[in-house]
Amino acid sequence: MKSRVKLSQCMIVKNEEKNIRRALSWAKEIAFEQIVVDTGSTDRTVEIAEEMGAKVYHFQWINDFSAAKNCAISHAKGNWIAFLDADEYFTGEDDTCSGGTYEKDESKCAA
Repeated sequence: MKSRVKLSQCMIVKNEEKNIRRALSWAKEIAFEQIVVDTGSTDRTVEIAEEMGAKVYHFQWINDFSAAKNCAISHAKGNWIAFLDADEYFTGEDDTCSGGTYEKDESKCAA
């Protein structure tokens, strides 16, 4: 059985202007949407993320990572979510889909 997978790339960031472009670039062609939750950047992080087409949400940091993560999840519309830090990314070797929709062959999954 095959099902369609829509990938939401979510990130929680603060002052990541040196990394945000690369962090968003790797998934630009495969993510259904890109969500950036900013916790108080004072550099160009938000500006760069918006330039790249990410949906940016502001979250006041309350020393609770799970609260910021829940904020990102609440905005995600995909049925799969990829959470990575701004200095993490995948290489293009495994990009086998486009438009953020994947075919998942569940018959190949182990029981």
